Amino acid sequence: DRGFVYLEHGAGQTYRGVESPSYSGGPNRGRVALFLTLHDEPARRERARYPQTPVEVIGSPRVDVLAKIPRGPRSEPPVVAFAWHAHMKICPETRATYPFWWPAVKRLHNDGAYRVLGHGHPREWRRLASWYETAGIDATADLADVIARADLLCVDNTSAGPEAAACGIPVLWLDAPHYRRDVEHHGRFWNWPKGQVSCDDP
Repeated sequence: DRGFVYLEHGAGQTYRGVESPSYSGGPNRGRVALFLTLHDEPARRERARYPQTPVEVIGSPRVDVLAKIPRGPRSEPPVVAFAWHAHMKICPETRATYPFWWPAVKRLHNDGAYRVLGHGHPREWRRLASWYETAGIDATADLADVIARADLLCVDNTSAGPEAAACGIPVLWLDAPHYRRDVEHHGRFWNWPKGQVSCDDP
C-alpha cells in the first residue's frame, strides 16, 4: 500500500471548528503519503495534524492554467460576472447567499448598463442555471469562460474569487447577513478581502 498524494482543492478555504476530511487538516487522511497544498495556511494545518507526512506548497495548478486564457480589452458595456458557492449547512459561512443578492442581480441585468454573466458552484449549478435562464441572464458553468469574459467578478464564498484575482480580474466580495463578523476562519473569512472591495448591501 503506497498511500495517496493529496492535492488541495479550491483555494484552501476551511472553517474553524469544523472537523471534515474535505478541508485541510481534517481527519481520516492517515493513508496520505504526500500533501500538495496551495499556500502556507493549509500547509500549516496539514503539518499540525499529520507531522510525519511530507507537505509541499506548490501554488495552484488550476490558476496556472486559467492565467494563460487570452483576455481582450474591457468590454463595452462591461461584463459583470457573479459566482456563487453551493448551499452547504456546515456553518453559517457556507450557506447560500444568492437568494439575498438575487433581486440586485436582476436589477443590474435589466438596467442594461452592464452585461451580466452568471456562474456558480457545480453542486448548485442546476438550480442556478434555472434562475439565470428564467431571468434571461447569460450563464456558464465553465470558470474558464468567466475568466475570458469578465471585467469584474462578484463572489460570495467561492474559490472562483481568489482564482480570478490571481488572473488579474477585479473582484468584489459579497457578504451576507448570516456571515458572522466575529468568527475568523482565515482565507475568505476574513483575510482575503482585506485591502479589496467588499459589499454587504445590495
